[in-house]
Amino acid sequence: MKAFHYCQHCGNLSLPKDVKLTPKQRQILELMLRRPQMSSEQLCGVLSIRPNTLHVHLSNLNRELRNHGIFVRSSTEYSTSYRLIAEAAE
Repeated sequence: MKAFHYCQHCGNLSLPKDVKLTPKQRQILELMLRRPQMSSEQLCGVLSIRPNTLHVHLSNLNRELRNHGIFVRSSTEYSTSYRLIAEAAE
């Protein structure tokens, strides 16, 4: 069973220290944590990247986070905002 840590102040999921992310991936995560309802269009605007580029970064981010039981998903099936989710213990 993986142990997840949550921020005592905001309640957001915190990442393990051994997660290796690129500067752009860290920037995306920080934006997602600061503004959980930020849409993909808003993320692209703030980051000055195209939607396809954002999806590539999110795919690579999920690949790295998967080993820690954490992943990025859209809030709902029809939503374009993203959030961090910890996998349920099996």
